[in-house]
Amino acid sequence: DGTHPAAIFLEDAESVVTDFGAEASIQALKSAQNSFRMTQGQFLKFIANMEAKIPEIEKTLELIEYLNVTKDEPSATNFSLIEGVFCEAEVEEKSKVFLWLGANLMVEYSLEEAREVLEKSLANAKKNLATYQKDLLFIGDQITILEVNVARVYNANVKMQKAAKKA
Repeated sequence: DGTHPAAIFLEDAESVVTDFGAEASIQALKSAQNSFRMTQGQFLKFIANMEAKIPEIEKTLELIEYLNVTKDEPSATNFSLIEGVFCEAEVEEKSKVFLWLGANLMVEYSLEEAREVLEKSLANAKKNLATYQKDLLFIGDQITILEVNVARVYNANVKMQKAAKKA
């Protein structure tokens, strides 16, 4: 796709064995495989992060909409202090909210501003998720190409060794 290095399918494995040796070639291919596997692991983490983040943003958007609809009437609500611990509160002022932006940073927004920020964050998260998933497929293909290359180099080496013994 142009944004990631691509594995090259070895058309002529015998030439690779002749030019570089089987052991060195297999070692280089396996090293490249390991690099792609590390990248694959990172992308799986990115995907899990986005898959967790998207529902949180959607839930917060629903809350903003609820606050917007009920902003003129006081109401009681439960909110999470920490995971699994909730507290009841009377909410009187509903024209502004505070959003965590990350890195221990909380910013006050009007309901409309908060909605805009969250919608942009949601769009970015969905776009990033789609990109990570596409990249993950590409990386999987590269790992497969490298696995095939290792097998081809190994088989070419065995074939060449048998031919050398016959000669």
